[in-house]
Amino acid sequence: MKWILFLLCGSLFSFFFCAEETKGQEVRTGVYPDGSIRYKGHFLDGKPVGEWFRYYPDGRIKAKMNHRGDTVEAILYSLKGDYSSSGKYVKQKKEGRWEYRNATCLLVREEYRQNLLDGTSVRYFSSGKEAEKKEWSAGKPEGEWCLYYDNGNLRMRASFKAGKLEGAIKSYRIEGEMSAEGAYKNDLKEGRWIFYDEQGKPFKERVYHSGIPENVEEVEWEESRKLDALLDDGKKIPDPAQFMDDPEMYMRLTGDRFLK
Repeated sequence: MKWILFLLCGSLFSFFFCAEETKGQEVRTGVYPDGSIRYKGHFLDGKPVGEWFRYYPDGRIKAKMNHRGDTVEAILYSLKGDYSSSGKYVKQKKEGRWEYRNATCLLVREEYRQNLLDGTSVRYFSSGKEAEKKEWSAGKPEGEWCLYYDNGNLRMRASFKAGKLEGAIKSYRIEGEMSAEGAYKNDLKEGRWIFYDEQGKPFKERVYHSGIPENVEEVEWEESRKLDALLDDGKKIPDPAQFMDDPEMYMRLTGDRFLK
């Protein structure tokens, strides 16, 4: 009899506990104009709570979300399901670590604070090796910036201040020999620059003032042009969130482009 009462009390406790936990909740389902499911999830006191799902019109999963107050842990999927991003929102803004992947590998790892890049961002080759590492502060590049070859060798090291190139910069060939070194000030070449041949020996020098060489009539050296193009290209890397439905295009525009 005691065991029966114990089990009965336990069942009643579980019942009331579950009832209290789900009190006020309701399941809501949204649909597209053709009647296919658009989203499905729970509401509590008029706010999303717990696990939610969003779908593409063809029924494929678009997002999985777990609502916990102002925080939402999310996994977002491309239309084909071969690309995803994951991270969390706090009050509808990206916060903390976000990762972007295709079906086979990690593409990007970034840190956010109040929806702005803040911390270290790393972009990867399809091989899994680092292609780029950059520091950010409040949405602007701040600190060291490195580019790598797919063999792991350093391709370029520079630094940013308030979103602009500032300080020493060095670039290297794929085998490891230095190709150029100099400095930037306020996003422009400044001071003495040295360029190296394929054996890593210095063979040409040039002095710049606010990005302009002292001998303006002299043709810009090829290694200088290559470095300029690399830096300009690197500063134009797009936000991976813009390529949710086309990961192949994102890969062409980011990681493996550094092999060229």
